[in-house]
Amino acid sequence: MRFLGIDVGGTFTDAVLLAGGELRTAKVPTAPRQEESVVAAARAVGATDVDRFTHGTTVATNALLERKGARTAFVATAGFEHLLQLRRQTRAHLYRLCAEYPEPLVPLERCHGVRERTGPDGVLEQLDLGSLPELDAEAVAVCLLHSYRHPEHERAVVAELRRRLPDAHVVASHECAPEFREYERASTT
Repeated sequence: MRFLGIDVGGTFTDAVLLAGGELRTAKVPTAPRQEESVVAAARAVGATDVDRFTHGTTVATNALLERKGARTAFVATAGFEHLLQLRRQTRAHLYRLCAEYPEPLVPLERCHGVRERTGPDGVLEQLDLGSLPELDAEAVAVCLLHSYRHPEHERAVVAELRRRLPDAHVVASHECAPEFREYERASTT
């Protein structure tokens, strides 16, 4: 059996080949196109005919950590715009008010609310798309309360944002992380 694993990073691409009990590794510079890096790394370890191939990348993680990604806006239910800044109650130093935390994924000035309210059992306040502000963003994350269970308002907001910002990448929380707990869903989105 011949196993090949390749990890594409921002600077280097690593390859590991396990063939016939022999382990070979290689490191090549990452090319502008990931597929070029994968092919170069496979060649560097002499992988020609493999039975199993595994691919990973840290490019997106690095962009997130280095804050080099798209200019992103966050849209939440009005009154919950601070969701990313507040995080969760479970934290290392619950009573240390001056504890330092990483910067939120989206700065507060790019967090916006839209008037609507959905509870676990359904709509409590109808969606007011007129309350959705104009956004200047390359990407928009939309996370409305209880949309994991009742995504109708979130779908309407996403459709409106895609109409207004046709070149932006607009993501709805109910599509990528349809789970209970707003902070986790918001930060994943």
